[in-house]
Amino acid sequence: MLKTTDEAREYFKPLTYDDLTEKNFNRLIAILTEVLGKWNRQELEFRNQWGHGNNYLMTIHEHKRFGRYPGTRFIDKNGKKEAFIIVKCDNYSIREGISFNHDGFIGFAGWADSDNVIPFLDAFEQWVDLLKEENGIIKVKPEETISKEQYENWKSTYYVNEFPNNPVLGTRICKDGIEYVYYGETKGWVSLQPAEEKLLMIKDILDNNGSINEIREVVYK
Repeated sequence: MLKTTDEAREYFKPLTYDDLTEKNFNRLIAILTEVLGKWNRQELEFRNQWGHGNNYLMTIHEHKRFGRYPGTRFIDKNGKKEAFIIVKCDNYSIREGISFNHDGFIGFAGWADSDNVIPFLDAFEQWVDLLKEENGIIKVKPEETISKEQYENWKSTYYVNEFPNNPVLGTRICKDGIEYVYYGETKGWVSLQPAEEKLLMIKDILDNNGSINEIREVVYK
């Protein structure tokens, strides 16, 4: 799950504005509409639970002019593309949802805090995954994608489901999306998973009253 707008912009790669067609833009609108619907239902439940009377629900603003401010639109003119999803709410009429600017910058609800930007990041991630799949780009890890050809070559020499028998010292593999290196009989296979990821996994175990064995498995895998 994408957590920041910078992560989302990075996640778009290796896609380009060539993939930003009117058809694909309309698909993003459809995905965001569904995501916002779920988000609004959750907000209603939360506010009703705590007795809040003001239900600020976000919806996509149709393509029409609001004074001098246009709504949701896709533009492909003179070789330059730009597209904007505009949202509205009970307490405002025009806000950026997701924007593809002609200079290549992709914006995400610049007005929103880290909570209210979540539905836009979620919809964008689903949309990017859809386009990558159609373009033959494979997700190897949550943050890494490669082409189908690269994947087949890589999988046959690097990606395995089980650790190989009688490995040579220094052998590297990738099992279940995590890289390992063989340090010999004493240490065996050692995970190269970043320490930050392990710490987050350990925190999750502690938050859920997990056992010491679960923590040990993360530390030593």
